[in-house]
Amino acid sequence: YNAIIAMECVQLSRSFLREDQVEEATQFINRAEKIYQQLGIPQGYHNLLITKGQLALKHNQPIQAAELILEGTEFAKKYEDFQELPSAFLVLSNLHKDLGEFEKALHFHEQYAAHQEKLYEEKRDRQLIEMEIKYETREKEKQIELLEQKRQKQESDFKERISRLKMQALQAQMNPHFIFNALNFLFYAFCCLYSINIFMCLNIEEHYFLTINSMY
Repeated sequence: YNAIIAMECVQLSRSFLREDQVEEATQFINRAEKIYQQLGIPQGYHNLLITKGQLALKHNQPIQAAELILEGTEFAKKYEDFQELPSAFLVLSNLHKDLGEFEKALHFHEQYAAHQEKLYEEKRDRQLIEMEIKYETREKEKQIELLEQKRQKQESDFKERISRLKMQALQAQMNPHFIFNALNFLFYAFCCLYSINIFMCLNIEEHYFLTINSMY
């Protein structure tokens, strides 16, 4: 918890420093330094050293500023926090150029360029990885969508097949009853027609004999 407070104090000090409010920036950096002294030298201490170096520049103390910032870069390398290094090396390059130490200025400018390029490559690699992840995610989503469509089609075909089988089973049950009823109807109709024909023949025969008898 105290380490978080210390880092927040460093960030506030930098904010005031950007606004050229040196007194407020100094107050917060001193508060952060007291907390770090209690904690030992944890990760993030390099930010304090670099900020103190920038404050020393504001107080026209270039030698002290160079020592603090250079120490801060060593701690940053130790804890592998490379985000601060390009800006720190650029400050050191400009500082030594102003002091007329052009060889050191060139050295730190080369360090600045190298670390800036490294950060750029890391950023580019992260972007490429993110793009690959997004592409793979989209491809997986497409595959999942195709599999879901295939599953829905298989399910639809299965239900349609079940419906056909049920209809065929129902027809298989209905056909024997239909044939039996049809045969019964035909037999009944045949019997009725046969009976009517016999009855008509009998009536005709009876009428014929009666007519002959009446003639005598």
